Order: sequence, then C-alpha cells, then structure tokens
Amino acid sequence: MSDSDSVQVVLDFYAALRDSRVKDMLALTDPTVLCQPLVRPGLTMYSGHDGIIRLDHDMHAVHGRYEIEIGTVTEKDGQQVTVEARSHRFPSPACTSSATAGSPG
Repeated sequence: MSDSDSVQVVLDFYAALRDSRVKDMLALTDPTVLCQPLVRPGLTMYSGHDGIIRLDHDMHAVHGRYEIEIGTVTEKDGQQVTVEARSHRFPSPACTSSATAGSPG
C-alpha cells in the first residue's frame, strides 16, 4: 500500500466513524489496529476490531451527531497515519481532537 493509499484509508475510516458505519470501519482496518484518540471519548487506546466497535459507540455516546474537519494528516512508513481533526457537534460549537492509528510492530 502506498503512502497516499494509507492516508485515504484513514480518511475513509473517519467518514465511516462519523456515520457509524461499523461494517465499513471493520473492512478498512486490520484486525490488530490500534487507535489512540487524544480526546478520549472513553478509553485511552482502542485495540482490534472489538476496540473499533467500542470507539464508534463511545464517540457517538459522547458527541452525538457530529461532522469531522480534517486538518493535518501525516504518514510514517506505511504503518502509522496521524490525523489532526476538529469535530463539530450538531448543533454545539466545535471541539478539537487528534488521533493516531497504526498496526503494532
């Protein structure tokens, strides 16, 4: 997978998370995925597909319906993509968040 492919997968993941499309999120992630949201909706780290399902639940439990504005996206060695983003809760004001996702190892 090229660097730009990795970034696109993460952007597609964020769109699926926003829309609570769990099947799409699982299809986009490796079963060993690690996600560390800096603004913690629940856990410090979400691990594997069970963690992705929990992340979806936690994000929507805390933020309700929201939109994501992607800021900086960086990719490291095809293993890790870091995204800085702002979530805009409907109808509340924006809050800032950032997350790093990657495969272990």
